[in-house]
Formats: sequence, structure tokens, C-alpha cells
Amino acid sequence: MDGEQWFDLGDEDKAALLLRATFAIDALDNIRRGFAGARTSHGQHGAFPRDGDTFIPEKVRLACAMEALALADSDGADRRALRRQGVSGVSVGNVSENYMRFGLFDSNTRNRARVDFSESLASAEAFALLMPYLDTRGVYAIL
Repeated sequence: MDGEQWFDLGDEDKAALLLRATFAIDALDNIRRGFAGARTSHGQHGAFPRDGDTFIPEKVRLACAMEALALADSDGADRRALRRQGVSGVSVGNVSENYMRFGLFDSNTRNRARVDFSESLASAEAFALLMPYLDTRGVYAIL
């Protein structure tokens, strides 16, 4: 789905998609170390704001919009569902489509519960925007 298709959606559909996107982003706080810092208020429902801030950072709000746009894409949702079920590709006649693994499930069936941040969101762009907020202590790039 592109930005123009977003405008064709009704207000209720947009609100529902933004709510789902917010829940998906908030759920990242429960994976591994989650987001760096602590929620501003112990009683707050969402993962943001954090560390005493009173606002949600612009990058987080943009990530929520990008995630909502990705969630509205039914073809993308079908592909994500297939990948999560372990399907590596589909073929119809002479046409085939292969799905890359990004880490939600390891190809080793004994390791199926291993969760990776990168497959937790529908939007790679949203994930990239959230990277600075994730707690990556002890994670080092392999060069």
C-alpha cells in the first residue's frame, strides 16, 4: 500500500491501523531488553514517553505511521504470515516467490521460539526509525 491508498481508507480504518501499529511498537518493549530507559510513569500504557520526557519523539510517531501503512497492506500481511509459519516460498505454474528469513524464527526447529526485533514489525522503515531507542547493550557489530 502506498501513501495515496492510505487516503482512501475511512477514518475508523485509519484509527484501527494506528492503534494496531502502536500496540506492535509497544510490544517491542517486551522483547529481549526492549527500549532503553524506563517509562516516564509507572501507570502509562504505552512504551513512550521514556525517562521523564513528556512527549513521544517524532521518530517514534513517524514509525507508528509507517507501521500502520504497512499493516494496511494485505499482500504484505499474507507474506509475513507465511514466513512466520515457516514457508520459504510459493510457486504457481512457472512463477515462484521466495521469502528471506529475517530472524523471527530460526530455520532450526528446536530454536523456533527465538525472537528477533527485525521481524516484529511489518515495516522495515518503522523498525529502522526505532533502532536508536532499542536497548542494544552488549550487542556488537560483526565486521
